[in-house]
Amino acid sequence: MKSQEARQLFKLVRNISFPSYAMRAPSSNDWCARKRSGYTRFAFYWPSGEPCVPVEMYLDHRAAELTSDADRGGSLRAEASAISHIVRYCAQEKIRFREINDADFSAFTDSLVIERGTRRDGWSARGANAVNSIISVSIRFLFWYQRQFDLSQPLVGTVDDDDARILLMRQKIKHFTGRMIEALAYPDRPQSEPPVPKSPLPDKHIKRLWEAASAPQTQCKRSILPESSSATSARDLQREYLYRRRIVTLMIMEETGLRPGELCLMKCQPHINILSSRNLHIPTLKRREGPPFVRTLPCSLELASAIKQLLTARENFLRSLSIRPRALAEEHEILFIDIRGAAMRASSLEREFSRLRARAGITKPDRACFSMYRHRFLSRRAAFYIKAFRLENCDPNTGGLPFTDDTMILGRLVELTGRKTLASLRPYIDLGWKELDVFTSIDSAIASDDAIRSAIHRLNQLCIEIANTGDKIKAHRILLEVDEITKRLVELKNAFQRTAASKPSG
Repeated sequence: MKSQEARQLFKLVRNISFPSYAMRAPSSNDWCARKRSGYTRFAFYWPSGEPCVPVEMYLDHRAAELTSDADRGGSLRAEASAISHIVRYCAQEKIRFREINDADFSAFTDSLVIERGTRRDGWSARGANAVNSIISVSIRFLFWYQRQFDLSQPLVGTVDDDDARILLMRQKIKHFTGRMIEALAYPDRPQSEPPVPKSPLPDKHIKRLWEAASAPQTQCKRSILPESSSATSARDLQREYLYRRRIVTLMIMEETGLRPGELCLMKCQPHINILSSRNLHIPTLKRREGPPFVRTLPCSLELASAIKQLLTARENFLRSLSIRPRALAEEHEILFIDIRGAAMRASSLEREFSRLRARAGITKPDRACFSMYRHRFLSRRAAFYIKAFRLENCDPNTGGLPFTDDTMILGRLVELTGRKTLASLRPYIDLGWKELDVFTSIDSAIASDDAIRSAIHRLNQLCIEIANTGDKIKAHRILLEVDEITKRLVELKNAFQRTAASKPSG
């Protein structure tokens, strides 16, 4: 067990109820409370295990501005994690929040800088940007604390404020929109470092992930199916569904770059006729207000076929379960389910991807993750759009695209991601230029490029299936599918040649 000093100070609480208002019944003259439910909040504790009520109140206040999904807690979890440091410091020094002064806060920031990590000996536990983020959250909390409670002396303020315990200075900073704004900042903070964005997922890692996903699974490690004469076929249905789920995960991440939480919200009903519609219906989690809106994106025929096979495998797998998990799955209609019929969580999907990454021999998590799929997808799309909107006098070495064309490209990327602002997508313009410098086949149409890549993945899967099957009928069916995909690749190749011959070079 972890010691009191090392354990996590907060816990995610789901499906809680808050008092909303009270109502009195005229007939009985009795009062009853009306409650609102469905919120996700955090219970927060001191290292001793006692409830830390001020921080819980602060997090409830911040929940109106931050996301707090029921799976992992969203950005509200990051706020709770950052504020844990000032709570630990106060508990260690045996001081209350209202007693913190400038010397205490300076010692607190110094401890953040000099603390060493446990996984890499001699290295700092966190970078300068992480330290600055913790300082900003702590200052925000102390501002809220002095407004919420009647203090005889303010905790934070500038030299103009009377007797402020912690002095801040006014600084001009660059807002994420690009304009300069004035803000209060703690003077004794480390110099910020330029962020190092994750690179797009390379082709060599994608190939290794496909090989690991397509390899046959000899056994099912976890199963709720009983040991009986019919258990073998039932476990085969479970194994088939898990296999199809892995394949769809890799294909849909490569074609859409969606977030794991969005994948876990996709429903079955909108995709029943996906072979004819060839459209994906993806909820977006990037916006905070209201329920997630659903964006529609086209998909390749190979992905549509894989989702159709997943729907069939899901239905067959559910028939092998008992009545209760089957009814649960029919109620929520989520495409991705776990072995108990419940809707799969994003954290579970990430753990499954971690196991797949380990089987692929990719040892470091920062070399293959879901966000790198998204960077790859958006970088390639930016490269396509740059090529389409590029003007004759456009040179990436002298400023890139004209501003109007830059905005048009970012607008297209916003449609694909569901984001509200263009500024957060601007780094993909530079990544798009890098893609144009690396890939010589960038003139190909997006749909044809996705179709060829998906067809190649499917051919690799079929080759592995042929090598691991002793059933002649199944092998014959697989060979027929290989023949169909080969014909499709020939058609795409001819289409590329006709396109290249009809367009002038340059």
